[in-house]
Amino acid sequence: MKTIREVSREREASVYYQTQNKNRLHFYLTKVYLGTYKDFFSRLDGKLSLEFFIRYPLPQSLKNVDAEELSEFFYKIVRCKMKKKAEFILKAVRFLKEQEITEEQQFLGETIKHLATIIREAKTMIKKSASQYSSISKRYYRGLIARGLSKREALKRLAWRISDILYTMMRNGTEYDPERVIMKIRRRRG
Repeated sequence: MKTIREVSREREASVYYQTQNKNRLHFYLTKVYLGTYKDFFSRLDGKLSLEFFIRYPLPQSLKNVDAEELSEFFYKIVRCKMKKKAEFILKAVRFLKEQEITEEQQFLGETIKHLATIIREAKTMIKKSASQYSSISKRYYRGLIARGLSKREALKRLAWRISDILYTMMRNGTEYDPERVIMKIRRRRG
């Protein structure tokens, strides 16, 4: 098992590399989409925007795509057609998509695909690791709610429980072991 310090360092490194990759993605998208991409999505690292730039890394890749096809693509990702967004994007790139693709743009397109894929996969890994460590906390929280406590009171007690676990780990110089925590919870219940 990893110590809290190791997990914290890994998370900091992940956030740092995510930020670097997002900045690179912004840089390359600005070169290819000439800044028009900034109004396409509210977040560059959102699920829809990452999938969009993986599929359409260059404006020229939208050349034979109509609003209906693009809204269908959006529907597959987020279960919402978003026809107005599709029309907006196609209107924003109408002049860019007619240009010939240069070798540099082809390289930039592959780089954009690669960066968007890295960001998507890193986000997935971060979510999975967070859910692994929080499953015990979720169960405890749900149990408190089921006993009739308010959400605020349940969160206070959860924070108290986590601080008790951290204090015990630091006092004893031990690592976090979720199985040990589960066994202690079962012993208390009898």
